[in-house]
Amino acid sequence: MIRLSTHTNAQTSSKVFRFIAVVQLIILLGLLPGCGKKEETNSDQLFKISFQTDWYPQAEHGGFYQALIEGYYAAEGLEVEILPGGPNTGSKELVALGKVQFAIGKSHDVLIQASKGVPFVMAGALLQHDPQALLFHKENPIHGFKDLDGKRIMAGTGTAFVELLRRKYQIEFELLPLDYGLGQFLRDKTFIQQCFITSEPYYARIQGANPGALLIKESGFDPYHVWYARTDFALKYPEIVEKFSRASIKGWQEYLFGDRSKADALLASLNPKLDEEFIAYSVGALIEHNLVTGSTGQPTAIGQIDPERIAAEIKQLNELGFMDGLVEVNSVLTESHFRK
Repeated sequence: MIRLSTHTNAQTSSKVFRFIAVVQLIILLGLLPGCGKKEETNSDQLFKISFQTDWYPQAEHGGFYQALIEGYYAAEGLEVEILPGGPNTGSKELVALGKVQFAIGKSHDVLIQASKGVPFVMAGALLQHDPQALLFHKENPIHGFKDLDGKRIMAGTGTAFVELLRRKYQIEFELLPLDYGLGQFLRDKTFIQQCFITSEPYYARIQGANPGALLIKESGFDPYHVWYARTDFALKYPEIVEKFSRASIKGWQEYLFGDRSKADALLASLNPKLDEEFIAYSVGALIEHNLVTGSTGQPTAIGQIDPERIAAEIKQLNELGFMDGLVEVNSVLTESHFRK
């Protein structure tokens, strides 16, 4: 059965963040959904999954919609509802509070929450490399990160890459809060802002700008984008996590290297801002920069997470001062990532 949701959760992260520090204790007491009575999972009944994405439906979610519409989840015995996100979705809180079983997030965000005692585990990677970039006008050329010294940049406040850029390149810049729009950029050719390489350069170009982009991953900060679950759910239902991951990976392999027309039509029906040309641009960027497959460009790499890379990310976050406690690699990855 295909389940879709067009509801965007507008609850702000700040409204529920106060609960997150006590989630681990609540889980231990068995008071959250999924921690008490065991759900029925017989062969005649599909296991219901709510999956929270990080933004409105887009090509960066294409593999999941491919798995949905092609029946890959149903073939694994899952009834998956994909919930669209937005700027104030609060995905981490929804997972922590047991409102959804899986969500999309960045690996460094999952690790930071784990260091606070929030028990999350990463099940697979939809993006091997971070698509975040800094968007600039080519009339105001930025050749490298050192050129950011003294500039004004609109980016997410409190983000790890901002601190890394300041420390690694010994630069200072004025930081403006991210508003998720292109208005200021289009009005000011000296303006620089955080973007996704799969999205904003396209819209800037069709509105008359001549944009360039500097990928954040080139600085050495390169988190995965992952689907993750609460640890107790993964321990209770390891076969469900495996099935969801297997179907998602198959969906991504088919979306990038097969016929994606039905998934694209579904995405466009759910998000009126999508059209054929923009979807083609986004998919092209995913492929050009090996964002889903990693440097090998091979379908077999899709979904994989390297424990050594996660260990290096933990070390980097510790050095930047973002970790509140010790995090072991094997506590934040499902067992499948340690198999040879």
